[in-house]
Amino acid sequence: MLVDENKLTIEMLIKKINNKNIRFDHPLQRGNEQWSKLMIGNLISDILQGNPIPDLIFAEQKIGDHSIIWNIDGKQRCMGVRLFVSDKYTISNNITRYMLEYPVITLDHRETIHTDQIGNPICNIKKFDIRGKKFKDLPGELQQRFLNFCFGAVNYYDCSHEDISYHIGRYNEGRPMTKSQKGMAHLGVPLSLTVKKISAMSFFVDAVGNYTPGQFKNGTIYRIIVESIIITRFPDNWSKEYEKNCKFLKSNVKTEDIEFFKNLVKRLEKCIDDRVGEIFNAKYSFLWFGLFSKFIVLGLKDKHFNDFMIQLADGMKVKKNNEMTGICKTDIDGLNFETLLKNSSTKDKKIVFDRLDHLEKLMRRYFMLNNYYKR
Repeated sequence: MLVDENKLTIEMLIKKINNKNIRFDHPLQRGNEQWSKLMIGNLISDILQGNPIPDLIFAEQKIGDHSIIWNIDGKQRCMGVRLFVSDKYTISNNITRYMLEYPVITLDHRETIHTDQIGNPICNIKKFDIRGKKFKDLPGELQQRFLNFCFGAVNYYDCSHEDISYHIGRYNEGRPMTKSQKGMAHLGVPLSLTVKKISAMSFFVDAVGNYTPGQFKNGTIYRIIVESIIITRFPDNWSKEYEKNCKFLKSNVKTEDIEFFKNLVKRLEKCIDDRVGEIFNAKYSFLWFGLFSKFIVLGLKDKHFNDFMIQLADGMKVKKNNEMTGICKTDIDGLNFETLLKNSSTKDKKIVFDRLDHLEKLMRRYFMLNNYYKR
């Protein structure tokens, strides 16, 4: 694997991005919208001041007859400058440095450049407030300064999947990646891509479940899917540590396991209503997926799972005297679901499976008492 360093102007960088000569959609990379508007604004201000900016990192990977240049580090910088140059970003009013100086060559009435005694152009120094401005609003001198700014670029060549996974993890080691985002690097490229495709299913993106845009942005949705696959297909191998779950799946998951989980998701898309969808959230989703995998062996219609989950959801949400109600208070073997939820160690293996075992018993009892097996 070879490496070299060079310079890349913003103007050339944007041309390469627009021509798809550089790819920013590697399965292990984070999403585009990780930086706030203020962070992008301060980046633009630093560029216009000529301040040093960390290098961009790229890796070449040969796949068949094609070479792909992946961005490894610096995605948010690249996307930020492209957004600005395309006039799709307005500089935040809260940036740190906003009154910038720039030289303007003086011209006479014939548009001839004024020079000093030794022939150098005479310039006037002007100031410009960049707050609230798009790229098109900048003076021509500042526009050109921005486009001419050079990023340092480190290029790795002839990289394997493992090389790229290594470099993505290495360059993000000291960055504020979430645990969910870092865990994806341990899934490997093919499985990461599969998990991302599952996250695009209607259940997750069309408000069937209760997930926020931020949870897609910070990788939480991927953690939900990984944990749900583990609990439905590999319960004995559950770990409270997300990275361990990712490493286990990378080595052990098979196509039939993925298809099984996707089928669960599709069936739930069709059978649960809004009341149940509300508790399919980041905290409890893996538990409900695990329970549904136990429900399907009962041979009942999927809509009956929704019937049970309505009782559970109502009991969790409707409280009297600050306590849960209804089915959540039902004792089985001296325990009820409300008591089990009070333990804050939500991912410890014993706690997880005490809750799941209780839910399965509660579910079977509910269907038996209400004569569902005779319908």
